[in-house]
Amino acid sequence: MKQAIMSLKILYALSLLLITVTACEENHSPRNKPIEFGQSEYGVRDGFTRTIPFKKGSADYTVTVTPEGIVDVTIDTSPYKVRFEQQKMILKGEKIGNATVTIHDNEQNLDTHITVNVTIPYLGFKSMYVAEEPDDKWFTEGNMLFLCSDYRFFRFDTSSTSIATDNPTIEQLTHMGTYSMSQVDGENRITFRYGTGEEKTYRLTKNSADTFEVLRDWSKLPHREPAEWGDVTLEYLLFMTDIADGIKWAYLEYYSLTLPEGLL
Repeated sequence: MKQAIMSLKILYALSLLLITVTACEENHSPRNKPIEFGQSEYGVRDGFTRTIPFKKGSADYTVTVTPEGIVDVTIDTSPYKVRFEQQKMILKGEKIGNATVTIHDNEQNLDTHITVNVTIPYLGFKSMYVAEEPDDKWFTEGNMLFLCSDYRFFRFDTSSTSIATDNPTIEQLTHMGTYSMSQVDGENRITFRYGTGEEKTYRLTKNSADTFEVLRDWSKLPHREPAEWGDVTLEYLLFMTDIADGIKWAYLEYYSLTLPEGLL
């Protein structure tokens, strides 16, 4: 009889211990904690898509955007449900403006608010190859060129920092001036107008059709078939030849290259 009572006590103690351990595990599960983003405000280019990772939460959400029509938001929780890997908020800019994204955690009844700024479109290029190295530091491999749809252009000299980055700060960028696109005698050209009053015009050669589809839309140039732009397999390649001295300058576009928040 005593042995039976002792066995029941041990079984009861083990059951309490199991319940306690299970409760502790549940309390420490990331699914029982509020959503965590790296920052409270993000930017995305009009017509472009940007993916933002975030942590924790229940993976059961309702998303609302105020006002509507500024940005489209979808949430990808599939990796998180299986292995607790980071979830993703996918933003697509629909119209220039600001919106508040509210992610409601249905299980925890918690709201997380994120501000999204949809900016003017731009392309970010990184210098990859120069056929003839000139003295101008902007031709140095690795430096960046940003072309905005409002015809401003920015440059980033990678030698100004010892930290490798695809996301320069406002302080690291140089607003160089404006640019324009043109077609002269069947040639496609881009002209950079610097704040000093200097102008530089480049012949655009061996570029992919994707680059010109974007620049053509911005500059309202007549449409041409892709073959007339050149036949290059790399997407978003901007290959320029200086009309004056024949220096060749190549940039490759990277979606990961972004201008800092609040600049545009």
